[in-house]
Amino acid sequence: MEKSLSDNERIDHLVDKLGCSIAEAKDIIRCDKLIDAGRNPFPLTKEQQAASKKYTTTGTKKPTAYKLETREKKPNSIKRHLMEIVENLFQDYKDFEIINPERQLRFTYEGKTYEVTLTEKRGKRGG
Repeated sequence: MEKSLSDNERIDHLVDKLGCSIAEAKDIIRCDKLIDAGRNPFPLTKEQQAASKKYTTTGTKKPTAYKLETREKKPNSIKRHLMEIVENLFQDYKDFEIINPERQLRFTYEGKTYEVTLTEKRGKRGG
């Protein structure tokens, strides 16, 4: 760990390493302290801020050269059948509703709301 230097030692160090004058070294230390405190030592005027914003924005998004098409999902008759079986089991519960006919249902039991999600695991590849 590096020990902290006093201001005079920092000034000497900056003058030696950067080859700047003592006044410039003091200004560097002052700016460092402002930055460490979270302030901006180089504030911009409103015009400068506007110009900075103008030159740093990227503009509009360029259109893609390809069409993004969402493919239509094939209906899964097995999952629909399983959801019908589960629906028959839960039909007596309060506030029973099917959110997605092939995937998700919601019901209330003893004042608490539960959701059940049906997922089909993918088969192993190559075997």
